[in-house]
Amino acid sequence: MESKSNDDDVTPQSPQDKEEKGNRDEADDSEQIITLNPPSPSPKKSNFNLGLKLGANGGRQDEDAKDTSETGAMVREAESEVMIIFELPDGSQTEESFKMGQSVEVLKSFVASEVGMPMEGQQLYLQDKLMFDPLSLMDFPEIVASRGEDVYIRVEGDLEGETRK
Repeated sequence: MESKSNDDDVTPQSPQDKEEKGNRDEADDSEQIITLNPPSPSPKKSNFNLGLKLGANGGRQDEDAKDTSETGAMVREAESEVMIIFELPDGSQTEESFKMGQSVEVLKSFVASEVGMPMEGQQLYLQDKLMFDPLSLMDFPEIVASRGEDVYIRVEGDLEGETRK
């Protein structure tokens, strides 16, 4: 049986072979460093496709439009808009468009910033029904049923001075 020299052989045959083997090992080590630590890819040439759409809406609009599930319908409803007309204590009005998924607290915040009425002093009424802070506009069947019509909300509380509107 014939014996072949193997590069992985640990015991070289001569001093010259030892030296060459040592040089090869050093060369192999440097090659391994290059192959083990390749330069990281630039962000423009990334091989990773995570399926992320980074638009202003997070890429949801196209997906939601195609989604016929109950969840998709709820998301579309929450994103739909309604015009709210606030009837202020002094008889004046102000209006703003809100998304159906926004909370009563967001409406109170708008009134506070628009007319200077503190949020904690406001009570919002839809017809004669008090609107509580944790609820969203979608929690009020009267608003959901309005579909494109303006919704009037009565604001009660202390309005200091004159309104800005």
